[in-house]
Amino acid sequence: MTPQIPTTELKSEPVRLETNTSQSATTADLGPVRPSERIVEMDFLRGFALLGICVINLPTFFTPGSLESSGAFDLFPSVKDSVARWLVDFFGSGKFNSMFSFLFGVGFAIQMDRATVKNSPFAGMYLRRLLALFAFGMAHYLLLWWGDVLHIYAAIGLPLILARKLRDRWLWLIVALCVIVPIGRFAVGAALGEKPSKTPAQRYERGLEELRIYGQGEFVIPAFVDKKANDQPFRPLEVTVVGNGTYAEVVSDRAHQLIEEYREGGAWFWPIMGNTLVIGYIAGRRRFLQDIPGHLGQIRTLAWWSGIIGFVFAAVFATSSLLAPSGEDSFSTLGLIAGLCYILGRPILCAFYMCVIVLLAQKPFWRTAMAPLASVGRMPLTNYLMQSVVASFLFYGYGMGLYYRIGPAVGVLIAFAIYAVQVVYSAWWMKKFRFGPAEWLWRTLTYGKPPAMTAPASA
Repeated sequence: MTPQIPTTELKSEPVRLETNTSQSATTADLGPVRPSERIVEMDFLRGFALLGICVINLPTFFTPGSLESSGAFDLFPSVKDSVARWLVDFFGSGKFNSMFSFLFGVGFAIQMDRATVKNSPFAGMYLRRLLALFAFGMAHYLLLWWGDVLHIYAAIGLPLILARKLRDRWLWLIVALCVIVPIGRFAVGAALGEKPSKTPAQRYERGLEELRIYGQGEFVIPAFVDKKANDQPFRPLEVTVVGNGTYAEVVSDRAHQLIEEYREGGAWFWPIMGNTLVIGYIAGRRRFLQDIPGHLGQIRTLAWWSGIIGFVFAAVFATSSLLAPSGEDSFSTLGLIAGLCYILGRPILCAFYMCVIVLLAQKPFWRTAMAPLASVGRMPLTNYLMQSVVASFLFYGYGMGLYYRIGPAVGVLIAFAIYAVQVVYSAWWMKKFRFGPAEWLWRTLTYGKPPAMTAPASA
């Protein structure tokens, strides 16, 4: 089930502002939006999404994921860490990157409208924008962190150019396919007894390698025991690994990881992100965020239903993820349930979060209280990249070396601390400049000339 935005079929192109088309504009004439043209609710949403992304992503910086998935032992056995993992999965997993993909789709519709108003070519500008975003993503993946999502936004944003003139009924069909295809693919794999790409033993060995490359100092790890083997060879009770990887080794490892990820089917995640991208484009074309007062009734209704349904999916996902056995040679039932609830629940609960924030923003008290979110949300690319800069320095061996030295509970506290610093820094920066540093570079690459960093005095 996907969040229901009115699907009345478009009989023509979306409503545009009237403009004199006798004079042709260049792509550079489009330029970035003026401060007075910004939709503050979108800044609130981006700022909120960045908090969730920081909380969700941080554990991947200090957790040897392959070692965890090997099932050799429980990396974080304490009750407080289990509770933290459940809460993070319940409230966060998948909801915040889907919020960004939704806003990406809304932004696409707004940019297309602006290009039409100014009689400016759109496709070339948009392609440059995607190419620059893809370059940011690849640099982020290789130089900072393997979990980059920017290159995925760029990849799934490309087909949107071809689909931009489709009627709503066809766009909703694409949304449905983006949900059905990944579910079908995993269901078929489970029915055929498809096995994971690596055995538990291989994941264990890869986990030890992750400790050596990304960690610092000595780690004492229980030896892997294959419970299904009849003649288990003798193994020591413990394995000692010394983490001493250099930055060059880390970058080289991520390059190999990137190739392996997509060779093993990493692109199956793209449709999962694509459904919220297309929903965002429909919402942008329907002017949901451009005309919030005119859609308040529908937003309230959507908030109620998406909250009820979304939290049910979230509870099942978080619980099944926590209880699902790791290290299996085939997909477990609980693992499949978790995957299904993840795919179905992420856009629905994402819709609930967005509706609540938009509704709160209509009240003066909450609009003032959420002002710090707007500052963070006005420089989302900079803050997203800076989260990785700080986290990689904190956890990797070439920095402070806290890799696998803390657990999820402490990780949540660190994530909030990082975000608090970003709130203060963003508020200070946005008082002086129109864009964050990365946003300024992105706009320069998109429009072909550097925009002014300082806002006009009249803004």
